[in-house]
Amino acid sequence: MRRIALLPTISALAICAGALFGASSASSTILCKTATDPCTSSYAKGTVIEASLKSGTKSKLNVAVEIECEEAAIKAEVTNPGPETVSGSVSSFSFGKCSGSGEPSIEVLKKGTFSIGSPSGGNGALTLEGFEFKVSFMGIECIFGGSGSASLSGGEMGAFKVSASLPKIGGSKGQFLCKEQAEWSAEYTVTAPEPLYVESKQAAVLCKTASDPCSGGTDGEGTALEASLKSGTKSKLAGGQTVECEEAAIKGKLTNSGSETVSGPVSSLSLGKCSNTVTVLKSGTFSIDSPSSGNGVLRLEGFEITASMAGVSCIYGGPAVTSLSGGEMAAISVSALVPKTGGSFLCAKQAEWSAEYTVTAPEPLYVEAS
Repeated sequence: MRRIALLPTISALAICAGALFGASSASSTILCKTATDPCTSSYAKGTVIEASLKSGTKSKLNVAVEIECEEAAIKAEVTNPGPETVSGSVSSFSFGKCSGSGEPSIEVLKKGTFSIGSPSGGNGALTLEGFEFKVSFMGIECIFGGSGSASLSGGEMGAFKVSASLPKIGGSKGQFLCKEQAEWSAEYTVTAPEPLYVESKQAAVLCKTASDPCSGGTDGEGTALEASLKSGTKSKLAGGQTVECEEAAIKGKLTNSGSETVSGPVSSLSLGKCSNTVTVLKSGTFSIDSPSSGNGVLRLEGFEITASMAGVSCIYGGPAVTSLSGGEMAAISVSALVPKTGGSFLCAKQAEWSAEYTVTAPEPLYVEAS
């Protein structure tokens, strides 16, 4: 079943840790992989959203005559995954197999942008803006556009329903014969990603006690975060071959102690006693959010490492998502697919990174709502 929605590697910084519109100072909107409020597994920047006309339905546009299209599709990319709203650009907007009086056709002149907000029970509100359609029929050409709203229903197979009045903004032939407002209605099924839910995201802080919201004092800006490999375990990076390291440590520093996320730079990233040569090229940054019962989600971004195996050098990096378990001594569990960012063509396109870290400072450490 599919669902709706419109619109690093070895090292673990996993230290501690963090439509339309609608959010409060304590929560905001994100696209989530599960029906959990607040969300604990979100879709990131760069996520591609695809939707096509619901099977058995037609997209209808009444401009003076009613035009019905048997095909319609939208493709978009998330450029802002939150916090106030989810938004991005529409890369493809199309209509096909259209019928009606005067051999009508619809040409998309501008694709526009989208935003998603107002999370409620996994559902949300979608707004499309800045798009323009040129409608042609019986030798007449009129241009409609502006903004349209849709209700977005989250689920294993999502769907959204459009019902909008689009103002006439121009034309070249007989435009005075077109209505001043065109009525557009359509039902879409989102085919990627799936599943998809619109959920809220609570503001996170690093707390000294297990209290929701945090009431035992917070770790503020400048706090040093340190984590090392759990005793008796190894950090593993499995691509074509598996690199194992008996030592791994990371240090970070809080530069943003909370609002939507806790974040900062990774100041030190190290790997030692590895089965192959490993070099850290970039340490990257970290962020912590999605507080839930003292736990949270840790994201590592912008890091890169080189692993050399049998004379072949592979570079892996980019975003990695890990889980952070709060406690008297917090713990990080890593299980992430890390993309290749350079190196030999012989390298696997992505490597599976697994590791368990123990947070040694600060302690105790809990991820709580502000």
